[in-house]
Amino acid sequence: MGKRQIPYFALYVGRPESSVLYFGEIESITQPLKSKEDLVRIQMQDTDTFETGKRVIHLKLGTLMKFRDPIPLKSRKSAPRGLRYTTLEKLTKANSIGEL
Repeated sequence: MGKRQIPYFALYVGRPESSVLYFGEIESITQPLKSKEDLVRIQMQDTDTFETGKRVIHLKLGTLMKFRDPIPLKSRKSAPRGLRYTTLEKLTKANSIGEL
């Protein structure tokens, strides 16, 4: 991720939805975490999935939204298998995940 300023977050949800379902504005992204003690502003029940080296994305309060018309996966070839970067314009105009 380097020093790139990333303003928005969109989340692809797999089965059964298979679509980009959520969107939010990013407040901050942590540095890669070294231990559970690095976690802040997280509820204890959410620490069970902790993995060393992962980051935490904090969204601006009240910005997480569920799309009324999710962006569907039309081809298994275009299924996200990791991070993808796109523009807000492409996200708002996409008819399928392959267009991102």
